Amino acid sequence: MYSPVPDGFGRRDAAIRYAESLPPPALAQVVHCFWELRTLVPLEEDFHYHALPDACVNLLLDQRDPDIAGVTALHTKATALNLGRTFHYVGVQLFPGVWQGDRDELIDRYVGTPYRGRLPLVATSRRCLRQDFAAMAPELAALVE
Repeated sequence: MYSPVPDGFGRRDAAIRYAESLPPPALAQVVHCFWELRTLVPLEEDFHYHALPDACVNLLLDQRDPDIAGVTALHTKATALNLGRTFHYVGVQLFPGVWQGDRDELIDRYVGTPYRGRLPLVATSRRCLRQDFAAMAPELAALVE
């Protein structure tokens, strides 16, 4: 099965955590992984996340501001995203070709504005607040089911 190339980080240190978990078996054909990227303490300088075009769509939730969410997909080129000094994102990475939603919802840049689409991204983000990453899996799975 296709395995997307992991995105790159400008640096790695103990203050930043990236984690992935596998979806439940019923979603294994459509979901590559659930993921979390977060700071554990404020950073001394901005963090630059190097996102690579991998043909995957991600459902992205900002856990610092649950109104900020989006459906992301890079089209043709890598992008460096300045995430600042504190951040906490979780998401669902779909395999290429799985997204059947509105193509107009896809964003190919930094997601920093409130979500106004029809998917329950904001409600899901609110339900995930203050849970540890492993406990979010049922909520993340429900976005795809």
